Amino acid sequence: MGSKQIHLIGAGSLGLQAADILLAAGQQGEILAYDDNTSLHSSELLPGVFIQGGIDLVGKLDPGSMVAIAIADTAVRQRIYSNLRQKGYKFPNVVHPAAVISKFAHIGFGNIIFPGVVIDPAATVGNFVVLNKNSSVGHNAILEDFITITPNCTLTCPVDSGVFIGMGARLLPGSRVGENSIIGAGAVVNKPIPANVIAIGVPAKIKEKGMIK
Repeated sequence: MGSKQIHLIGAGSLGLQAADILLAAGQQGEILAYDDNTSLHSSELLPGVFIQGGIDLVGKLDPGSMVAIAIADTAVRQRIYSNLRQKGYKFPNVVHPAAVISKFAHIGFGNIIFPGVVIDPAATVGNFVVLNKNSSVGHNAILEDFITITPNCTLTCPVDSGVFIGMGARLLPGSRVGENSIIGAGAVVNKPIPANVIAIGVPAKIKEKGMIK
């Protein structure tokens, strides 16, 4: 990374892991964390990474400040960015050195990319996407913004904004996941999934009000 301070929003599980990724990537400047859980204030997230206070403090930073949003909830992540987008901040990608990203892939900003992630040539990853351990993004796959991918997922199709993909899910060629939908752990998606639904199972089927259809 670099020698400039990074302000890390979120001190939960994702914040902890993002701080670890920053350190693994050689971040030399201070990492200052923020979280609305008051019981965490003034404590250490990791050795040398102190939680300064609530997220509202981030809005008072100088333009040009480096801010990473480490919030797993896709809607909350989007809301925080919407509140900060006019502040003139920079949102770096937080990338573990053990991730494998083709130089021919297209990567946006504000993403958190874990060790073991593979992003193929001609793949597109938008902004504020979380790609967790050992997940892969196939060539020509397009991930839009504010998506959360949990560990060991395989993505070979378009994924629209705000989607949450459960652990070990596989998205096969010819499928697509509509915005704000949730794909359950271990699901295999082999056809398009519409927006704003939950899909589970092998093959994935839409779950509504406790029923599978």
